[in-house]
Amino acid sequence: MKLFFSTLLSFFCLSVFAQSEASFPEACLGKYKGTLYIEHMKAGLVDSAQVQLDFVESSTVGIWDYINTIYSERYGEVVKDYKLYKKDSVSNIYVLDENNGILINHSVFHNSMFSLYEAAGSYFTYRMECLDSGELYYEIGTSSLKSEQVSEYDQGEEGSEPFVVKSYLPFTRQWAKLEKID
Repeated sequence: MKLFFSTLLSFFCLSVFAQSEASFPEACLGKYKGTLYIEHMKAGLVDSAQVQLDFVESSTVGIWDYINTIYSERYGEVVKDYKLYKKDSVSNIYVLDENNGILINHSVFHNSMFSLYEAAGSYFTYRMECLDSGELYYEIGTSSLKSEQVSEYDQGEEGSEPFVVKSYLPFTRQWAKLEKID
């Protein structure tokens, strides 16, 4: 009986592992369109633009094209032509290559991809999620490094260092919920 349950548990674990490995990026590939919204903490919605995201297999195995085209009245057409590849064959770490020497690590959990990076005096958070409805949602948050707030907790133990927390106030949010067109 123990052997039966052990075997059943093994098959279940392998099944779950296989499903999670096949989820990303295959479940998210396609061409998507929608509206990108830009919000500011104090001013609310400050801008919007039409966007098309092509997340498709490239001509090289194990590399995907991640082309984000933004059609803005203010800035015209802006094309961000990136490559995405898996960092190694075991982990769920992917690298977004901006094709200009900039590489950004991303972690993948099921059908969502996340990153946190610093550039030009700000922290950026990025999240892209492939929704069960066939839609794709992505969001970028921005926090200024100058908005740092430091707080400490004295752990009360003699000789122990205080527990320090640094927080940064997000001030902009860009987000889009895109529908699959192909």
